[in-house]
Amino acid sequence: MARRVVKKYKHDELAEILFHYVDWADHITLFNTAIGSRYLSSRGQLPVPDVFRFKKSYNRPQFTVYEVKVQRSDFLQDIKKGKYKKYFPVSERVYFVVPKGLVKKEEVPEDCGLMVYNEDRKSFTVVKAPKLRKDRIELDHYDYLSIVFSLDDKRKSIRDKRNRILAKENQKITDRINNVTWRKGWSAYHEVWDAYKIFVDKLEKYGIDIKQTDRGF
Repeated sequence: MARRVVKKYKHDELAEILFHYVDWADHITLFNTAIGSRYLSSRGQLPVPDVFRFKKSYNRPQFTVYEVKVQRSDFLQDIKKGKYKKYFPVSERVYFVVPKGLVKKEEVPEDCGLMVYNEDRKSFTVVKAPKLRKDRIELDHYDYLSIVFSLDDKRKSIRDKRNRILAKENQKITDRINNVTWRKGWSAYHEVWDAYKIFVDKLEKYGIDIKQTDRGF
């Protein structure tokens, strides 16, 4: 019988694919975020889920942890040492997430679920549903602050990326304007105006309303 070939992924590569797959509009989804303060928490070793998700609900947020494994040896070591159990106090459901063919359903602990990524379909399948835990402790204010800090870091990362893109595009337009030969007279005006319109389009694409700051051209 031929041995099944498992597609190789880098850990963060599969984790990022998963993040975008489960990041629904009615959920808060976090990537590689420590839950709590490393210095002030009384829980001991902090859980750092690969992906952590919960619903935007005051009554039933349904905290879910996704633990990504791309190497079989890593999965087996986690099971043997019981590392996955550190997620139980902060979540109601824990999933192992693996490439298709890496792990068998029977190898997953009773309390945990299994999701597999199918490269051909570019989607995840729940092979085993996790046990819904009723003994989740209430998150303290350190836990919630760590979530807020993570969301702020994410917002700033998106902002910084947008600013880098805008700066690059702005430089292109500036170079174009500088290359205009002003001796062309009226035709030069049109070249500058075209460059300005391109810049405005770029600003609006990234959520900046030029009408708020424009004073004419």
